Amino acid sequence: MKNVWEQIHSERSWGRYPNEELVRFIGKKKFSIPKEKRREINILEIGCGQGANLWFLAKEGFTVYGIDISESAIKKAEEHLIGEYNVKANLETADARKLPYENDFFDIVIDVSTIQHIPFQDHIKSYKDIFRILKSGCCFWSFHIAEGCWGYGTGELIDYKTFENVSEDASRNHGMVCMPSDTDLSKLLTECGFKVNSIEKHKRTYENQTKEVIHWIIEANKPLKR
Repeated sequence: MKNVWEQIHSERSWGRYPNEELVRFIGKKKFSIPKEKRREINILEIGCGQGANLWFLAKEGFTVYGIDISESAIKKAEEHLIGEYNVKANLETADARKLPYENDFFDIVIDVSTIQHIPFQDHIKSYKDIFRILKSGCCFWSFHIAEGCWGYGTGELIDYKTFENVSEDASRNHGMVCMPSDTDLSKLLTECGFKVNSIEKHKRTYENQTKEVIHWIIEANKPLKR
């Protein structure tokens, strides 16, 4: 997986604008907070790529952190955020399954199509570590490719609903991709201690509505300590 994403990010630009559903989520949850107070809110993006979501979050006044498994992605994110957008982020090269942060530190952790690129059996490693670093009462938000999406079942099955060398365009050339059901993800998150608030389905068609790309939009909270 590391080699695949290092090649992608070293060879080309990848993602210039924030995920639209993420913008909606942040607007709904945090835009009521005055901008001068948003610096107190720590947001981590897992798999930040070249900074498409981070520059938006930083411009809106939040304190932002990002990790990516690709060193080239982190280098380009630093260049984009400072050189193009004049904002700062705390960036590190790291694996989504082992997060380099202390317990109870973040107010929001986001995953925009990153955890979907690790095997199903390793999702629980990421979810447990996200739970660990979130403050009590705070939120994990995820945009995750779904079972039945264009390309589902193609390539080599290497784990539960996890495929390598997917031959269709939706995830082609992105290494392994896990396409679980909403029930699969809800069960894993609950096992890790999360309260799943909602899982919505996001669909977009391609090729004159003959192909359908499906994602789960997940909101889950770390319950308040009693």
